[in-house]
Parts: sequence; C-alpha cells; structure tokens
Amino acid sequence: MSKKSALSVYLLIDRSGSMASRWDETMGAINTYVESLATEKATKSAKATVAVFDGSHSLNFDVLRRSDDVASWKPISADEALPRGMTPLFDAIGRLRTMVNDEAPSKAVIAVVTDGAENDSKEVTRDGAKAALDTLRGKGYQVVFLGADFDAFGQAASVGTNAGQTIKMSAGNYAGTMRSMASQTTAYAVTGASMSWSDEDRKKAAR
Repeated sequence: MSKKSALSVYLLIDRSGSMASRWDETMGAINTYVESLATEKATKSAKATVAVFDGSHSLNFDVLRRSDDVASWKPISADEALPRGMTPLFDAIGRLRTMVNDEAPSKAVIAVVTDGAENDSKEVTRDGAKAALDTLRGKGYQVVFLGADFDAFGQAASVGTNAGQTIKMSAGNYAGTMRSMASQTTAYAVTGASMSWSDEDRKKAAR
C-alpha cells in the first residue's frame, strides 16, 4: 500500500460545451498551479489529481491524472479532454468526495473550476453536494471555487463555500489566479491556515 500523502490537491474541472472558448487557458492554468507547487519545499512532495466532468444522459467523469507527484508532473494538453455536454456539478462533487475519502490524505485542497451553473445532475441534489463538501471541510480540507468568466459566488455559497474561498477569473488572468492559489496552498501546507482570496487578488483576477 502506498504511503498516505501529507498533501493532495484535487482539481475538478467543468468540461461542458460552454468551456470550449476558454479550454486552452484553463488547462494551461491547471499546469501552472501544479508546477508552482513543485517549486516550493512545503508542497513539492504533494500529489495532484485532475478530473473533468460533463453530462448528457448521465455523468461523464474522467480522471486525467490520479495522485501524480507534482515534482514529476506531466503537463495536461488541451486535447486530452474536449469540452462537450452539460454541467452535472452536484453529481461530480459526489464522485470526487468518494475519491478523496478513499485516499484520505492528511491535508487536501479541493478546487472546482466552472463557467456556469449546475444543470444536469441526476443522482446528487444540491443538499447532497453541500453535505459531501461539508464532510471534507470537517476534516480540515480546503474547498475553493473558481469561476471561469463566471460569477460563481451564488453557486459556491449554495454548497457551503464562503465568499473568501470563491473567486471570479477573467480571460487572460487564469494563470495568475492559479499562482495565487498555489501560494495559499503552500501556506495551508505549512501552517494549516484557511485559504482565502483578498480583495487585491480579486481585482487582479477580474481585470
């Protein structure tokens, strides 16, 4: 059995059809985040998981990287998973919660990147998704929402994520926002401090 990771990061990426125009930038920003973790002593031994989701008649949930070492990260290319379908966000949160629970890292960051509202879940309700994330937060794990040219605050709040852990990114600023998240991840790894974006972070992300 592999050694339990001290820190694991989980990136849950909306790959619904509306993400097509921002897909290249999104994948580049994910790589920026993981590669930034690899440069810091406190996070260079972290593990990274990237899952993408969409829906048609049911949830499509594909894991592009599973507990990969950030120090030997293989960048994700934009054509590994192409945008399509609807946004079954609540179902995807339920699936990710199971994965995180199975791996049970000492510390974890769960980041959701989406450009729109839930519209296709069949198995997990809003209350169910909130309960799933509350379970993770109860373990001291960090749960953050990033809106890709989308005001994600209402949706994030509906599943229990506070405004300090939600941010809207404008096109051209995804990578910079992910670097900010990497810095917060490092601080969390060292001190256990809750992740939170500042007003200045928000201004930079929304420019």
